[in-house]
Amino acid sequence: MRYKDSNNASKQKILLECFKLFAIKPFSNITFSDIEKVTGLSRGAILYHFKSKDQILLSIIDKFIVNKDYDLPPIDASKSMWDNIESFVDVKQRQQDFFTSIGILNINRAFIYIAANCMNLLNEMPRLTQLRLAKEKNYWKEVLLLGIEKQEIRNNIDVEVESLPFLEIYYGYSYMSMTTSNGYDTKCLLEKFRNLYYKLAR
Repeated sequence: MRYKDSNNASKQKILLECFKLFAIKPFSNITFSDIEKVTGLSRGAILYHFKSKDQILLSIIDKFIVNKDYDLPPIDASKSMWDNIESFVDVKQRQQDFFTSIGILNINRAFIYIAANCMNLLNEMPRLTQLRLAKEKNYWKEVLLLGIEKQEIRNNIDVEVESLPFLEIYYGYSYMSMTTSNGYDTKCLLEKFRNLYYKLAR
């Protein structure tokens, strides 16, 4: 999967390399010299795109953590609920493959490390995180409504309530996988979703 930025390649490179840097080093300990070193760009070139280190961090949070549109595939109403769940997991696999290709072996650990650091640095972080979770909850509600429409799952379920286990499976498994070498196993993730799907179908 290729993640495209609306601006030029230099800005994209800054965001990707700083994401990698912020995922392994406390933000307060990172200097502009560190950023110059990992990007291979001059300070002037970096400042052309971002006025400060804080602005780089905000852009990374916006692109990779809060507005991760790339890891919520469009819901295809012509397909089954289960097919859409598989599409979600496929995107997670491609996401893992992409980040592995740029040197981030455990994307779960990277996301959590950056988000945790930002909780103490950005006053807006808790609110932004809640917005992100609300967006994902709505995604799963739509998937559930599709399942009801397709008569794959029971029509008497409360989609508001039943959307939460999908979030809990993904984020709980992501958190548990922080200690592994390469993050969560998408085959295992798919099986966890499959068990939930079968429970809703009964």
